[in-house]
Amino acid sequence: MNVLITGGAGYIGSNIYLSLFREGFNPIIVDNFSTSDTRRIKELTTLTGQEVIYFEADVQNSVAIEKILIDNKIDAVIDAAGYKVTAESVSNPLKYYQNNVAGIINLLTAMQAAKVKKLVFSSSASVYGDPEELPVDEKSSTVPVSPYGMTKLQSEQIICDVVKSDPEWSAISLRYFNPIGKDGSGLLDDFSSVMTNNIYDAIKEVLSGDRDHLDIYGSDYDTIDGTPVRDYIHITDLARGHIAALKRLADAKDGFEVFNLGCGNGVTVLGLKDIFEEFSGQDIPVAYQGRRAGDAPVSYANITKAEEILQWHPVHSLAGEELV
Repeated sequence: MNVLITGGAGYIGSNIYLSLFREGFNPIIVDNFSTSDTRRIKELTTLTGQEVIYFEADVQNSVAIEKILIDNKIDAVIDAAGYKVTAESVSNPLKYYQNNVAGIINLLTAMQAAKVKKLVFSSSASVYGDPEELPVDEKSSTVPVSPYGMTKLQSEQIICDVVKSDPEWSAISLRYFNPIGKDGSGLLDDFSSVMTNNIYDAIKEVLSGDRDHLDIYGSDYDTIDGTPVRDYIHITDLARGHIAALKRLADAKDGFEVFNLGCGNGVTVLGLKDIFEEFSGQDIPVAYQGRRAGDAPVSYANITKAEEILQWHPVHSLAGEELV
């Protein structure tokens, strides 16, 4: 199966690429490299031992994407091209609506024209906002508390409407919780040319000496230690979820499904810091900051649906050797 990965040079996209390659798929990358770098292409070449086919293009350019789809005989698309920094979406919402929502419209337009009608969409647990009940399942209320979360929810609705309009379409939306870690080689880390945007990046930078402390946003939440609770999923498990989704789409038509991808349990930010300290033998100094706009206090997943229907479940733990 020829699979186009939009945003394929990013952290999530590149790990998906590697997993697809190892499972016998033929992945192809398209990326505009606005938040990534061509070094990731070189790293994937090293890991796969073969030339990585990629195109520098933007999903906003539906004409260019249509040509790539047709010329490469693409069977399915994994869309991982969205911006993902919650705090930035609060300060610059138009950037996120333009890239994430307009981007999915243009991608679907290109796919429709090229008659490529199978899509796996990278969504987010942020669509749930501040959950009323935990753990969160796919039927939980979707009330995003950030523009980022809203762009994901709106994109899902657009995809759903397209699928309903044409029985040849099928799509799966994977709602990620909090990806961390890197592949076994250690090459495919969460590199971004723009900013450090998650707790995993920040902890690694403290351990490497690139920063002198870890900022923790909020110490007064109603949690065991006052810090936010998140469901951290290893990036390799997340990538495997896309393989399971593609296999389900292979013979599917006329359907739109949503699945949570997480570990199914919550860990506080301080708890995650302690795990890294224990494994590394290094102290990680912290500085408490105020709560960050757009952050939910507690979020962790019910993954029963993915386990039962996709036959997927996480195999990596939060043990230090599987994270660093």
